[in-house]
Amino acid sequence: MLFRYESLEGFEGKLDAYGQSLRKTVLQWTGIPVSVGIARTKTLAKVANHLAKKSDKAAGVLDLTQDKYIAAALERTPVEEVWGVGRRIAAKLHKVGIVNAKQLAQADTRWIQKTFSVMAVRTALELRGQVCFGLEETPQPNQNICVSRSFGQPVESREQLTEALSGYAARAAEKLRAQGLCVQTLTAFAMSNRFDKATAYYNAASHIFDTATDSSLELVKVVEPLAGRVFRKGVRFKKAGVVLSGLVLHNQVQRTLFDNTSIRRRDSRLMTTLDRLNAGGRQVYFAAEGIDKPWQTQFNHRSACYTTRWDELVQVG
Repeated sequence: MLFRYESLEGFEGKLDAYGQSLRKTVLQWTGIPVSVGIARTKTLAKVANHLAKKSDKAAGVLDLTQDKYIAAALERTPVEEVWGVGRRIAAKLHKVGIVNAKQLAQADTRWIQKTFSVMAVRTALELRGQVCFGLEETPQPNQNICVSRSFGQPVESREQLTEALSGYAARAAEKLRAQGLCVQTLTAFAMSNRFDKATAYYNAASHIFDTATDSSLELVKVVEPLAGRVFRKGVRFKKAGVVLSGLVLHNQVQRTLFDNTSIRRRDSRLMTTLDRLNAGGRQVYFAAEGIDKPWQTQFNHRSACYTTRWDELVQVG
C-alpha cells in the first residue's frame, strides 16, 4: 500500500501508527498481509514500501516523510529496486558507479536525460522529493486478460483440450464484461511439461474478430478450431490457457459495415442474464466446457479462506 503525504493531510497522530492500523485491518478482513510505505512522492513511497517489507524494525510500515530519514533509506536501496529502473538501465548505472537510489537522486539530470530518457529524469527528481507522478485514484483498464491453468492430470486428447480452452475462454469473457471491455484478438496456447526437455512442446494460435466483442458465445465458438491448431497427437499437455488482447472500452468499439446490431443486442441481454446467474459461483456453463472434466485443476492443498467465506470458518468442538 502506498500513500503520498498530501493524501494524509489533516490526519492527527503518528503516520506509522496509522499504517499499522491499516495493516491490521486488511489482514483481519482479507487474510492478506501487506506493507505500507508513506512518502511525499510516489517513487519514494515505493522505496518506503520496499524497505518496510525487508526491515524487521519497520514491522511492515515505513514513514519517509521526514527528510532526515530519506538519505539513509535511499542509500540502503539498490538502484535496481527503484520503481521505473529496469534491468538494462540498472546495468548501465552500475557501470558508471551508480549502485543505489541515493546516488541516482544525486546524479546530474542532464546526463540522465541524455543517457536514458525523460522518464528516468522524473524518477531521479521523485527521489529528491519533487512530485512528477500522480497516484492513480482508479485502476486503468487491462491491456490484456489471461486465463490459464495447469491440468490436474495430463491431457492427451483434442476433445479434452478443447473443453479446457472453452472453459477458460468463457471465464475470460466474464472478466471482460466486469471491466466494460471488448476483445479484438483471442490467442489459445497449450504446453507440455516444460521441465521435460526431451518432450517439451508449446504452441499457440490466434483469432481476430471482425468487431471487438465481450460475448462468451463468440469467444467459445472460435476455441475449437484454435484447439485443433495447437493440438499435437502424442503430446501430454500439462497446461493451457487463453489470452485476450486488443482490448477496447465497450462504448468505443468500431463496428463493421455488415455488423448485425440486433444479434449483438440479443447476445448482450443473454450475457447479462448469464452473469447474474453465475454471480455466486459458476452454476451455468457451456456444453463445450465438458461435464466430467477429469483434467480439471486440483485444489486439495489450498488453504481455507477462514476470513472471507462463511462455509470455511474454523469449527471447534
